[in-house]
Parts: sequence; structure tokens; C-alpha cells
Amino acid sequence: MKLKKLLALTLTGAVLTASLTACTPLDAAELVYDSIFGGGSSSTGSGNTGSTGSGSTAEDAENRAVAAACVKSWQSRGSAYKNIEPVYDIPHLEDFVKAIDVYCTKKSEKDKESWEETVHNLSKEELNDLAKVLNKKTYGSAEASLQFGKDIQGTPEQKLNLFICKSFWDKQSYPYHYRGKAWFDSVVLTRSDGSKYRFLLFICRG
Repeated sequence: MKLKKLLALTLTGAVLTASLTACTPLDAAELVYDSIFGGGSSSTGSGNTGSTGSGSTAEDAENRAVAAACVKSWQSRGSAYKNIEPVYDIPHLEDFVKAIDVYCTKKSEKDKESWEETVHNLSKEELNDLAKVLNKKTYGSAEASLQFGKDIQGTPEQKLNLFICKSFWDKQSYPYHYRGKAWFDSVVLTRSDGSKYRFLLFICRG
């Protein structure tokens, strides 16, 4: 009897998670399963650097919901993103964000600038170097764009109020007509001073 109730709870949670986050029922089921039986991953910073994620189901669902809201926003602006197949997962995104945090923490101290301004002013070359952890060959010829800003309370759409960093990797030809798979994902970085920043990365192929 207990097993039947547990399975029913898992199924109900999966359906609700799928409806809220735009993920597939299978992905949603995995998220709910992890919340009940354990699982997921977490990464913790040390020293003066921050940490990304707690590995919780709620946080994973929120990150995916923000990424889905980004897709909806871009598709509503024009035809450039009309023919993409969204994938709401970018492996090693947390490692990429942690690398940015470590690099910009040291650079901001050296240049006597704020950490936020240092991240905002990252050059394409610096982003290319920091993004090596993302394994670019996985995506072929693609353009990646990073946004970041203070993480705020609110809806996924409200959380999209982020600064735009420079794009990196391969510049796509204009006018843009992205097609096929396009990757969208977000993660929250908690800095050593307790401040929270959301990073949103999207990778598209022309």
C-alpha cells in the first residue's frame, strides 16, 4: 500500500513539474524521483569564490523554467528562433560559471573594479578561454551568449531582467536564422558575501 501511494505521489509530482518547467515527463519524473530518493549534483566553492546550486529539485525546476521563459521571449520577438529545437540542459554550465567567478574575483581585486562590472566587461577572448570547460566540439559551429544579473524574487519572466555579456565562439551570419537544436540553461551563483547572481547561457547554430 505504501509503495502504491509513493508511486502515485511521484507520478503526480512529475506531471506538475512538467507543466511548470516545460521539460519532458521523463525529465520531470527524474527530478521528482531525486527529491524523494536523493540524487542530483551540487557544487560548492571555497575561499572567496561562490557556489553554484544546491542540487535541489526546486532549484533545478526554477533554472529550467527561466530557460524556457527565455526561449518563449526570443521566439515572440521574431522569426530568428522560430525553427529551433530547445534543449534545456548545458553540461558543465556550473563549472563555467564558477570559472568566471574565480577569474573575475581576482581580476576585480587587481583592477580595483567591482566584480559585477568585471563580469560585464569580459571580452570575447576571455569568455572563449573560460568556456573551454563546455567542450565546444559538442556543438559544432555555434554562437554562445551569456547573460547575468542579480537573482530576484518573481516569475521566470521577471528573472530574465539580466545584463547581456558579449557573445562568444562562432559568430553566425546575419540575418540570423537559427535552426535545429539550441541549448538553454541557467544557474544561480551565490557569492561569498551572500549576494546571488543568475547566469543564463544559450547556444545556437545558424
